[in-house]
Order: sequence, then structure tokens, then C-alpha cells
Amino acid sequence: MARIVHLPDARYLSMRDAARALGVHPNTVRNWANAGIIRVVRLPGSGYRRVPVTEVQRLLASREP
Repeated sequence: MARIVHLPDARYLSMRDAARALGVHPNTVRNWANAGIIRVVRLPGSGYRRVPVTEVQRLLASREP
């Protein structure tokens, strides 16, 4: 049975929020980003990574049977 995930009304999620939505540890999302499995963007100035909501949705959809 599919798990229902409610994503916030934002275009980008923090690494922590993306990890919560995907049900994994934030380090896993970072590793996926480094491996090119998930696309991230870097914020200008700080360099913090953000995950587009569309990427989280794509990964969730790929898990569906």
C-alpha cells in the first residue's frame, strides 16, 4: 500500500525535509545528490543545498509498485 506524503507548499525543500518525505536519513539524500540520483540546487551565498519538490515526487513515484 502506498504511503501518503504531504509536502509543504514550496518549490524547494531542505535536505532534512526531503529526507523526512522520502523516509530516509538526511545523509542518504546528500549521498544521492553526490551520486547524481537526485537533483539539488545550491543557494547563492550560503551554498546550502535544496531539493526541488518535483525531485522528491519523482523518487516517491519510482517506488510505487
